[in-house]
Amino acid sequence: MLISFSARNFRSLRDCTELSFVASSDSTLRDTHCIPTELRAAPWLTRSALVYGVNASGKSNLIFALVVMANLVKQSTALKDTDFAKAYTPFRLDRSSEREPTEFEINLLIDGIRYEYGFAYDGQRIRAEWLTVYRTPKGQRWFERRWDEQRDVETWAPFSAHFTGPR
Repeated sequence: MLISFSARNFRSLRDCTELSFVASSDSTLRDTHCIPTELRAAPWLTRSALVYGVNASGKSNLIFALVVMANLVKQSTALKDTDFAKAYTPFRLDRSSEREPTEFEINLLIDGIRYEYGFAYDGQRIRAEWLTVYRTPKGQRWFERRWDEQRDVETWAPFSAHFTGPR
């Protein structure tokens, strides 16, 4: 179940923009419009969400960012450098943003466990990637990798002991 999705530096979205299904504390329509999660941080999630705003405010780009993230994850093993260049469409109305990576992060609830997965990429490669798992209220970083510009190499943080199987 989707808890939230956020995008930064993607098309018209310069700053972090989030689509959240976390319900407010208002309990008026909770029985028909919300799903219980048994999570302390997000005890109720809404069954649906609305994205609204004025024309050209980034509504379509937020949904398109979720599609781009899904496609990059699904095709990650087959991507070539040119594919990253096609998928990389940063905010171009200020000079600093057009050189910064695009960043996506998603929070999911699967079988009662919350997963927070995200990555940052530019026109050449994945610059950072991470997975945090919340089996308890305190998250466990299962893996994290970053691109080291100075050494031109990918660096990995030590894998979590909870991340079993082939790495």
